[in-house]
Amino acid sequence: MFRGYVLALAWSVSNRTDGRLEVTDLDMVPGCTLDTAEALVAAGLWAAAEDGTGWTISDFLSTQTSRGQLEGLELKKRQDAERAQAYRSRKKSKDHVSASAEESREHHVTASRDDIGQARTGQDRLGQADIPVDPPNNHGAQSRPYDPWRDSMPVDLRCSVEGCRTPVTPYSLRTFGKVCPGHGEQRAGGGGGDGV
Repeated sequence: MFRGYVLALAWSVSNRTDGRLEVTDLDMVPGCTLDTAEALVAAGLWAAAEDGTGWTISDFLSTQTSRGQLEGLELKKRQDAERAQAYRSRKKSKDHVSASAEESREHHVTASRDDIGQARTGQDRLGQADIPVDPPNNHGAQSRPYDPWRDSMPVDLRCSVEGCRTPVTPYSLRTFGKVCPGHGEQRAGGGGGDGV
């Protein structure tokens, strides 16, 4: 009897009958016979239809998913799928537009970079070995490769501390004044080994 009841519930949900079973439906539900139906009616799990053509599963709509709920879920699922497809289509067309824009931008950048420096005939690019190194200074500071942005000097400016001939770079000039980085750091630190 229990097996017939559970299988009848599952059959009713999958066929969307909202708990209604016809006499002809009993053959499609495994384990359900007329005897099983009478026993379920006697137990109060089923109610006989007034017209005598079938049964209704008691409390079906409060415990199972109804036909209307299933149709609503299918509609929502279909709308979500359509929305996702539309999003993918928009994204694909955007990616296509972005890709063509990227190709155009790359072509523009490449084309504009190709002609840079063409008027400078006779000048080759400096290799790493050709980069000048800072001249040695009187402070034992490490020499580093010449950086034209940091170290370019409009004029030959030297440290104003007497006896020091270290070049003052624009960076040093902005940071320490008319002294080399070695003396500027000594002034900033408060010490002064050279009497500064």
